[in-house]
Amino acid sequence: MNSTFVVVLDYNGGEKTDQLVSQLNEVNGDNYRIHVLDNGSDPDKKSKFITHETGENLGIGDGINCCVQLAKETGAKRLCFIVNDLTFPAGVFQIPLLEYPLLEKGTVAVSAAVTEQSNQAILYPWMIQERHASQPCREVPHVDFLFTMLDLSFLDEIGGSPEYSMYARGFDLHFAYQAKLRNRKIYVYDAALIAHTREGSSSTVESTSFSRFAEMVTIFFDEYGLDGWMEFVPHRLRAKYEIMRMGLSKMMEMVAKGATEEELRSSYKLLEDMMRLHDWISRKEFEPRSGLFR
Repeated sequence: MNSTFVVVLDYNGGEKTDQLVSQLNEVNGDNYRIHVLDNGSDPDKKSKFITHETGENLGIGDGINCCVQLAKETGAKRLCFIVNDLTFPAGVFQIPLLEYPLLEKGTVAVSAAVTEQSNQAILYPWMIQERHASQPCREVPHVDFLFTMLDLSFLDEIGGSPEYSMYARGFDLHFAYQAKLRNRKIYVYDAALIAHTREGSSSTVESTSFSRFAEMVTIFFDEYGLDGWMEFVPHRLRAKYEIMRMGLSKMMEMVAKGATEEELRSSYKLLEDMMRLHDWISRKEFEPRSGLFR
């Protein structure tokens, strides 16, 4: 039995997932079985490599929970979790690159590095590959679970993951915060590189953005508060997120008073506008002669 359970969480990936799994099998197939958990895909968008199915779309968070359960059923000690919508810039990816660092005592997660063009580059700049790093692994405060090796015993130690997490925001922040409390290590391995970009219409992105906020309130903020969340914000984004902190604090008060979803969406839209204004101002330089931004 292999002590590492490797699984791709797939939703409507179809041929893209097939290509991903084929690439993984090409290099790792002799030593690892690549499982594919279908998370309620449409019939015409299913992978041909499916090994397990949820039967409905449980979201990323609960999808990870299912992957954890599958791994435990096999007696595995580690879970290599992979999302289906990523690519390998180098063309191949060797799973042992993430497995070996996890054997170090006190390490609970090892993640692949991401390209500068990946979605995570802004919120998690420490995940961007450092090509000339002095060490192959870098300790980081937090990683987005894209291609990540997790210590299953640590998940048991912290009481598992939140019961419901559609977007996994509660899951990875909970994991990172508990790791910090217990003085455990989370690493990014620079030689293991992935690219991750998520496509979607502006309306879809806006709806998802609000839903992610709602999930963070119900799963993470309730337990750790806003100060806990701010610990995982990059320093260069602190000013912007202080604005967000004030807005979220107000919205949490609204939630406690029973505000409607429409009222919360309206408040969230105002908060987003304030943050966009901050971004616009921060990109401008002051022109003394005219007193205007240019």
